[in-house]
Amino acid sequence: SITKGSMTNGDVNVASNATYGSTVNISASPAIGYQLSGVTVTKASGGTVNVSGGLNSKSFVMPECSATVSASFAPIDYLVSVANSIPNGSIGASKTTDAHIGDTITITGIPSTGYALDTVTVTSGSNNIAVSGSGNTRSFTMPADNVTINASFAPLTYSISTSAMSNGSVTVASSATYGSTVTLTIAPNAGYELGTISAATDSGDVTLSGEGKTSGSARTFAMPAGNVTISATFAKTHLGTKDKPDAIGDIVFNDGTATPYTAGLTLTDQQKAAAIAVICYADQYNGINGLGLKQAKKRFCKSEAGAYAKLEQLDGDNGFNNTYIYIKQAFKNDYSEENYPAVWWATHYTGSNNLGSYKDRWYLPAVNEYRPIYDNLTVIQSALALIGSEYADPIDTSSGCQYGSSTQEIRADGSFPNWIKTFKFDGNISLADKIYEKKILVLRSFD
Repeated sequence: SITKGSMTNGDVNVASNATYGSTVNISASPAIGYQLSGVTVTKASGGTVNVSGGLNSKSFVMPECSATVSASFAPIDYLVSVANSIPNGSIGASKTTDAHIGDTITITGIPSTGYALDTVTVTSGSNNIAVSGSGNTRSFTMPADNVTINASFAPLTYSISTSAMSNGSVTVASSATYGSTVTLTIAPNAGYELGTISAATDSGDVTLSGEGKTSGSARTFAMPAGNVTISATFAKTHLGTKDKPDAIGDIVFNDGTATPYTAGLTLTDQQKAAAIAVICYADQYNGINGLGLKQAKKRFCKSEAGAYAKLEQLDGDNGFNNTYIYIKQAFKNDYSEENYPAVWWATHYTGSNNLGSYKDRWYLPAVNEYRPIYDNLTVIQSALALIGSEYADPIDTSSGCQYGSSTQEIRADGSFPNWIKTFKFDGNISLADKIYEKKILVLRSFD
C-alpha cells in the first residue's frame, strides 16, 4: 500500500498501492503562489526510497513493503519593481526581490519639499492590486505574481493671511499650493499710497515681485513650503506741491494739498480724479475760497415755497452767511430739495469725485463773490480745462448765460420782491425771478 503524509500549501497525486519493483508516479499540485520543494518516500520497514523526476512529476520504484509519500511546498519568490524618475519625489518598498504571496508590502513615499504622496498604483500584468493607507505610507497584499509600483506627488496647500493694516488693504487668496503664483492686490484708502509690503513664513522672508504704490498695483510671489503672512503699511500721499492752498489758481486736492496752476502744467490721472476746487480768491479779508468743479442749472425756489414771496435780507458779499444762516432760517419750515433746488444742491454738493473730508461747508455764492472769479477768469478757466471735462465744468461766458446767486433784491422802500441777483461773466449784475432756472456755482473756504 501507498499512503500520503500530511502536507500544507499543496498536494500530490499517487496510486494507493503498487507491486514490488514497479515504477510509481507522483504528480504534485502546489497551491497558488507555491512550488514543490521536495518529495520523500518512507518505507514502512524503515529508511527512504530514492525519488527522481522533474518539476512537479516524480517517481520511485516500489520497495518490498508499504510506503508513505510526503511532499513539502515553498512560497515562490516574486519581484516588486519600483518606478523611478517620478516627478517631485520617489518611493520605496519594504521588499523588492523575495516577496511572497500574502506578504504585506509597505510603500514609503519620499516627497520633495512642498509635495506629498498623492496616488499609488500597483499592477500585476493588466490587473490593479488594491492599495490602502494615507499620507506618505501605503500598503498592499502581495499577489502570486510580479508587481510594479508607480506613484504621483501633489503640491501641498498652505494658508495665506494678512496682518492688521491701517489706511489701506491687501487682497489675496486665503491659500495656495506650493510653487503656484500668488497675486497681492494693493488698495490704499483715499489720500494714501503703499509704504512697505512684505511676505514671510516662519522660516524667513518671501521674495516679492512687482511695483507701484497706488490702488490696483500688485505684487506676486511663488508660494513657498509654509504658511505665509502678508504685512503692509500705507503712507499719506501728497498730491500737491504745497501743504495747503494759498493763492489764486491753486488746484486743491482731496488730501488738502494744492498745486499752483502754471502754463505747461500737467496733472496725473490720480491728481485729476482727486481735484476738488480751484482757488478763486485769496486775501486777508475774504480768506482762501475755492470754486467747486461742477455746476448745475437750478431755480432758486418754486413759487409755492415759503421764501418765494418773503425772505430776510440777503448779503451781497457773503454767500456763506446767506446759505447757512439767513436762508436756513427762512426755509426752516419747508427747506427741501423740491422747494429750494439751487440752495439744496449747493449745500449738498458732491462735486465730480471723492471729496474726502471736504464734503461740507459748500455754499451758494453771494452776487459780489462772482466778481473775483470774473477778475481771475483766465487762470481759473485754464485750471478747470487742465483738470478736464470728466471732473470739471468750464465757466460759461456766453452772452446769454446768467449765474444765480444767494443774494435777494432789496428795493429802495425796503421791500423784497421775488427776484434774486444774477451775474454774467461780462461783469454785469442783473435780476431774475426766483423760479427761473439759472446756472449756479458753489464755493468753499479752505482757510
